Parts: sequence; structure tokens; C-alpha cells
Amino acid sequence: MKNSRRQSQAVAWKKGAATVELAVVLPILFLILFGGVEFARLGQVSNAAAFAAFQGCRQGIITGGTAASVTTAAQNVMKAISVNNAKVTVTPSVITSQTTAVTVVVSIPMDGATWIVPTFTKGQTINRGCTMTCQGAIPSNVSLPTYTAVVQPAPPPIVTPPTTTTGTGTTGTGTTGTGTTGTGTTGTGTTGTGTTGTGTTGTGTTGTGTTGTGTTGTGTTGTGTGTTGSGSGTGTGSPPPTLLY
Repeated sequence: MKNSRRQSQAVAWKKGAATVELAVVLPILFLILFGGVEFARLGQVSNAAAFAAFQGCRQGIITGGTAASVTTAAQNVMKAISVNNAKVTVTPSVITSQTTAVTVVVSIPMDGATWIVPTFTKGQTINRGCTMTCQGAIPSNVSLPTYTAVVQPAPPPIVTPPTTTTGTGTTGTGTTGTGTTGTGTTGTGTTGTGTTGTGTTGTGTTGTGTTGTGTTGTGTTGTGTGTTGSGSGTGTGSPPPTLLY
């Protein structure tokens, strides 16, 4: 019975100690957390204000730049990080061709630029500025030097020599025609010779054939025919053989 009562008292004491520790630590924890968030936003706004002043100066120093274009360029940078209460001051207020330098100052009240209710930066204003020299600016108190133009004599005209062009003709080549020589064939006739038959008493007559002469181109064959002689003697002569041509 006594042990259970002591255990209950110990548990209650531990719970009370935890509550006291939480009450002491929790405010410090929230202070660190919200302070970190607030100072992170402060650094972001400060860097953006410096960059906005730089961008505004760049817009103002170019030829044709105006105070309105400077303000617009700076405000666009601040609106990119959700800051809508920035104030842009341009010096001089009217930029002309005689302006030698442009100064831009960007002011941001932190009361309307934080993500949470400001504690450390409450009532603070961030000011960032930039000054640049204008391009091609001519101060009004500076006199420009005068120059005398020197006219140079005209150069002599350039004479272009005539150009001779040689024409080249093409040599024509004719084709030599070759005729064909016709050759005729000479025909030669065969001379026919008769055989003389000799009888015992009678004498046969020798037949002589006629020599044929061919015409050039076509030969004509000559045919000789011999005459057989007959004897009237007692003896019987052998008849001459027949010649075939």
C-alpha cells in the first residue's frame, strides 16, 4: 500500500517537472524558430533592394533613359519577391543628355515586407542605393574642341588597260571514203584433143577442139569434140576411144 502510494507520487512529480521544463524551453524554441525566419526574410529583402537599385541605374544611364523607366525596373525586381511597398528615389528626377550620373535609392519598410509578424525588425526600413555614370554624357561646363576639316585631293582615276581576247577555232576533220575494187574471174576453156585412129589401111583424121576463152567476171568453159576416122582397108582398125569433157 505504501509502495503504490510512493510510486504515484513519483509519477506525478515527473509529470510536473516535464511541464515546467516545456514551459521554460518552448518560448526559447519558438523565439529561435521565428527569429530565424524573420532574419532570413531580412537578408532576402536587403539583397533584392541592392539589386533593384543596380537594375534601375542600368536603365537610367543608357541613351534615352528616363526616371519612369528607372522606377519601373526597380519595382519589377522587388515585386518578384512579393514586396509591394518599396519606394524608389531617382536623382536627378529628370534625366537628359547633360546628365553625368544617375543615383537610385530603394527603401523598404520591413513592417509590410516580412512573412510573419515582425519582432526584431519591427519599425525598421532597409535603404539600398547605387550610382552609375551615364553613357555619352557631356557636362555643361566642358567646352568641346573644334576641328578644321582638311579636304584631301581626289585620287587620279584608275585606267584599266584594254584586254585582248584571243578566239580559238575548232579544227574540223573529214572522213576519207574508200571505194571497193571489183575483181572479175577469168574463165579458161579446156582444149579438146581428138585421138587419131590408125587402121591397117586407112588413116584417121585428127580432130582438133576449139579453145574457149572466158569473159572477165564469168568464165565460159570451151568444149572440144574430135572426129573419129574410118579406114576402108582389109585390116580392121580399132575404133578410137570416146573423149568425155
